[in-house]
Parts: sequence; C-alpha cells; structure tokens
Amino acid sequence: MTGLRESFVSILKEKINHKILVYDCIFHQDTLCQKKIFETLWNCNVIKTADTIAAKALYRCQFKEILVEMESESADILLNNKVRWLSRQNVSFSSY
Repeated sequence: MTGLRESFVSILKEKINHKILVYDCIFHQDTLCQKKIFETLWNCNVIKTADTIAAKALYRCQFKEILVEMESESADILLNNKVRWLSRQNVSFSSY
C-alpha cells in the first residue's frame, strides 16, 4: 500500500500534490516498537541472562525444569530475534 511508485498512497500524493500523513499497518508498527524497545534493553542484564540461558544446552534444560516446577505458562525461554522485513523486490533480488 505504501510502495515506491505503484502504491495507492504514492499515486494519491501525485494527484493531489499535497503532503499526506502515512501510517504503516498495525503489524509493522508493533514490530518497529519492539525493535526500538529491544535496542534500548539490549544492554540490560535480563536480555544478557536470557541469551546465556538459551545459548547453553545444560542451562536451557535446567531452566525448562524450573519452569515446569513453577507451573509456568511458558514451556521454554523466549529468544530475542530481530525480524527483517523484505519487500517483494528485495526477496526476488536476494534469491537470484
């Protein structure tokens, strides 16, 4: 919807010759917010501890056992992954 030339928003901008306020969809806004929060929390001890637990198999198994004993809703530690959004054009260029 907000592509470079062929999107609805870009065509509308050309036709009315006026600035338009454009928002990303709610999923992209959520991802952008998570990325910003993740970057600010990266140096936090919680993130470092979670990464250490996830990196070592013994720690991870012990952590799973603790979660089972505590009857936690989570069955495993959540990993921090940076999601990279690719447009159709970039996907086609990167695959060839």
